[in-house]
Amino acid sequence: MPCQKLSNYCVDIGLASIFCHIEVNFDLFTGTTVSIYTILTPIIGAAIMIGMTPTATLEERIRISRQACTVAGVLLMIFAIAGNFIMVNIFRISTEAFQVGGGLYLLTISAGMVLKKEEQKDEGSQTQPAQQSANNIAITPIGTPLLTGPGTITATLVKKSAVCNTFFDTIDFFLALTLVMFLSYLTFVVSCKFAKLLTPKILGIVERSTGIILACMSLESIIAGITTFLLSPAML
Repeated sequence: MPCQKLSNYCVDIGLASIFCHIEVNFDLFTGTTVSIYTILTPIIGAAIMIGMTPTATLEERIRISRQACTVAGVLLMIFAIAGNFIMVNIFRISTEAFQVGGGLYLLTISAGMVLKKEEQKDEGSQTQPAQQSANNIAITPIGTPLLTGPGTITATLVKKSAVCNTFFDTIDFFLALTLVMFLSYLTFVVSCKFAKLLTPKILGIVERSTGIILACMSLESIIAGITTFLLSPAML
């Protein structure tokens, strides 16, 4: 009897420790998912993607969304695994330089969206360029730097260093990143289906409006990069 009681006690202690570990991992998982998804802001990326593809069909937009989220997810995983090594040792660029460079690139795209000239009515001459443009925007600017940009990469690296203390924490962290990209893809799909109800005139307004939003975001990125560099210890 004493041996059986001791055995039952050990089992209870083991189950309790397992449940405590699951609770801690659940907090890490949900906290990482919510924070990275919020910083990623896929709803803004979806709106900009819709604004950049006013003549695309629902199937084309969903395809672009799938490609963009795949590119963003792969880049996010790579930078989460070896972000500091890639930035510092391979490319030798700082986060501030990445912010300014990405902001300048987004600024040129937003200027094209806002100041876009009237499209030609000859659909035959526009089919191939439009298809090529749709394929390009899935990678840049939607996949990167809009989704996986300097802010997202920095937040991911900071979050990983703060919460990943064990091997199991690291597994939960990368599972959370996978869920974030899946939720981002769902956000894109729902936005694309809603955009199907909009008229071409409204889509034109959306295109220019999102172009202005993108311009503001790019300027914020440039200002943040320059400000952080000027306030760094090397400049003081």
